[in-house]
Amino acid sequence: MSYEETTNKIVASALDQIERSGDESLSLRQLAKSVGLTTGAFYKHFENKDALFRALTVIISTQLADDAKHQLKPNDSPQQQLLTLADVLLTAYQNRPNTMMFLFFNPVALATLNDKNTAFPLLEETQRLIRDLSEDYPSLDPQQFFVQIWSFIQGYGVLIKNKAVVYDQQLTADTLTALLGGVN
Repeated sequence: MSYEETTNKIVASALDQIERSGDESLSLRQLAKSVGLTTGAFYKHFENKDALFRALTVIISTQLADDAKHQLKPNDSPQQQLLTLADVLLTAYQNRPNTMMFLFFNPVALATLNDKNTAFPLLEETQRLIRDLSEDYPSLDPQQFFVQIWSFIQGYGVLIKNKAVVYDQQLTADTLTALLGGVN
C-alpha cells in the first residue's frame, strides 16, 4: 500500500471512529492498529494527534463546502444561497452529529480556523455568501452578521444533535429574515 493510500485509510478510519463515538475517545494507538500500522508507522503520516485533527478539520470543511456548492443554484439570491448552506450544515448535524461537533469544537478547530496558511473551505464559502448578501444590504456589517448566523447555526445544530429539537427549515429561514430585518 502506498503512502497516500495508507494516509487515506488513516483518515477514513479516524472519521468513522469520530462519527461513531466522538473525538474524545479517539486513541492513536487504536487507530493505528485498526489500519494495520504500528504507532511508530502512524507517526510517519501525522506528527501527532493535533496534526491529524487539523487534517480532519480541513477535510470535513472541504466536504461540507463541496456539498453546499453542489446544491447552490447560481440564479438564487444570496439570501437563498445562505439558507441552502445552513440547510446543508443543519442536515449534517442531524445525520452526522459527532462529525459536526468535531468540526466546530475539536481541540484544534479554532487554531485551524485562524491559521491563515490553512484553507478552511466552509468558512470561505460562508464569508463569500455574506459578502454577496451585503451587496443587497449595504448597511450589513459582514463580520457581525457572520457571528450572528454562525452562532445560530452552531447553537441550533447542537440542539438538533442532542435531540432537544427537530430540524425545521422554516425556523432557519425565519431567523435569517429576522437577522436581516435588523440590517435595513
